[in-house]
Amino acid sequence: MNYAIMNDAYEQMEKGNYETAAEEFQQYLDGHSSQIYWKVQAVLNKNAPSTYENVQKALKECQRQLQKE
Repeated sequence: MNYAIMNDAYEQMEKGNYETAAEEFQQYLDGHSSQIYWKVQAVLNKNAPSTYENVQKALKECQRQLQKE
């Protein structure tokens, strides 16, 4: 999976489309299951929205918003 999915997920989240955003964040995470990938990503991009930690935080926020509905 690529950055386009992740970027769209953040856009969907901003629009309040939490279900679509959550699905796309999960797709992005599932598409990069290698621990090595995430470690390299963290080193190269530190606080970028594409790091595992930031995508996980966004996914959890979407899930939290969906529970409110």
